[in-house]
Amino acid sequence: MLKHNLLEPFLGNVEKLGDQPCLQYKKDGSWKSLSWTETEKIVGRIALGLKTLEFKKGDRVGLFSSTRAEWTLCDLAVLSLGGVTVPIYPSNTAEQAAFILRNSGAGFVFVETKGQFEKIALMKKDLPDLKKVILMTEDFGGEREDLRPWRQGIKEIRPDDPATIVYTSGTTGPPKGAVLNHANFISDAEALIERFDFGPGDLCLLCLPLAHIFARAMQFWQLAAGYTQIYAESLEKLFENIRETRPHFFSTVPRVLEKIRERLRDQPPEVIRAAFGGRLRFAISGGAPLAKEIAEFLYGAGVLILEGYGLTETTAGIFINSEKKFKFGTVGTALYGMEAKIAEDGEVLVRGPMVFQGYYKDPEATEAVLTKEGWFGTGDVGEIDGEGFLKITDRKKDIIITSAGKNIAPQNIENFLKTIPWISQVVVHGDRRNYLTALVTLNREAVEPYARANQIAFGDFKELVRHPKIFELVQKAIEEKNKTLASFETIKKFAILENDFSQEAGELTPTLKVRRKFVSEKYKEVLDRLYQEGN
Repeated sequence: MLKHNLLEPFLGNVEKLGDQPCLQYKKDGSWKSLSWTETEKIVGRIALGLKTLEFKKGDRVGLFSSTRAEWTLCDLAVLSLGGVTVPIYPSNTAEQAAFILRNSGAGFVFVETKGQFEKIALMKKDLPDLKKVILMTEDFGGEREDLRPWRQGIKEIRPDDPATIVYTSGTTGPPKGAVLNHANFISDAEALIERFDFGPGDLCLLCLPLAHIFARAMQFWQLAAGYTQIYAESLEKLFENIRETRPHFFSTVPRVLEKIRERLRDQPPEVIRAAFGGRLRFAISGGAPLAKEIAEFLYGAGVLILEGYGLTETTAGIFINSEKKFKFGTVGTALYGMEAKIAEDGEVLVRGPMVFQGYYKDPEATEAVLTKEGWFGTGDVGEIDGEGFLKITDRKKDIIITSAGKNIAPQNIENFLKTIPWISQVVVHGDRRNYLTALVTLNREAVEPYARANQIAFGDFKELVRHPKIFELVQKAIEEKNKTLASFETIKKFAILENDFSQEAGELTPTLKVRRKFVSEKYKEVLDRLYQEGN
């Protein structure tokens, strides 16, 4: 193991690399750098500020922000005091953010914007443990404080001390908080250093949300390996930022690569390579399955995409392709220290130092996925070939993973939409897609009286289902529900089916649960049309 805690490899690089660039970010139209020494100074200042607020070891701290340098600085400050960082997506609603803060018992929360501050203020009465809401700032000035008191406490942080609680989407209930300790992240960083030759002088562009475990693992890899982390302005400006910074590698999700292929499909290879800055060695794709065709298209133009696989509960990547050993259509081979096997039902089981400690305050959920022998059930079905490459073929659980890498629990959204009186059943779709759509069946007992009361003429129910005024009625109701969902959970398009789901048609189980896979296959053409331009 590299060190006892996550601050030790970072401080080792502070001593070794000093004035070399550690973090880069854009401000006022130009790129700025923080050296390793400056980064430590700011982290120490934030940590000492928290101590004045009576921060104690083990305290949980929410981080409600988009990806930016301050995210990393605050994260390190919390960890340096033995605290536990609790990430919150910037797009989360007030209710979702409040649940995470309340469930984790967070006493503090960093926010990036006034809007996020107002979301917390709106739910303050439901957050009895919350003491302080701290607004982030880009003011990196000030004199260098004496950091010796800050460093002294770092030695007391042990590998098995919790570092973070990352909340994952639940399929039928509220999100669960996966507890990851310092050893989990250190083991992951060590395995990535063993697999990839990156260090001082190399540049990585980070554009993914740091609330997601994928980007967080990249953050700690950088702090241990010593290369320079560049924070992209946004996903929308990724291409522009790549041209400006010319990184040696970056991490991404399939949806970004899909957009890149759409934009560059008809361009010659040397233009395609130039669009990636000219010195890119490879990009790492994770968070969702990558279409083999996209990897092959880009590789044909001289751009290597290495796909990896992991979950929040495994500290992100546990399988990944490498520059010297890759196979398109697979997620690569197991990282150093990790074991994997295929269960009788095809589920991928993994064991090793990156596997989480369990779900926060939820022993039953932990026991459901983690055996006494340490094997974690991923919920994914796959196969491992003779060379050790893993191919994911299916997923046992119902979680939707969009092409942007967002994990979404469809049943929660479906149950919410079914509170609309006109709707009988809903199936949310969007796996590997860039937005959510829905198949909707109507509540005949509500829709027919509405039609008669509003002079909507119809012969039979099938004719009524196709009536534009009924479509408009449902559309307005869904749009109203969308206002209370996070942006990535909203339903962008939907189709109304002529008949309700039934057991006889094979769409419902004996307990009247929707057979999601069956319905998606049966109505594949309808769903495909919802993703076509102009529909």
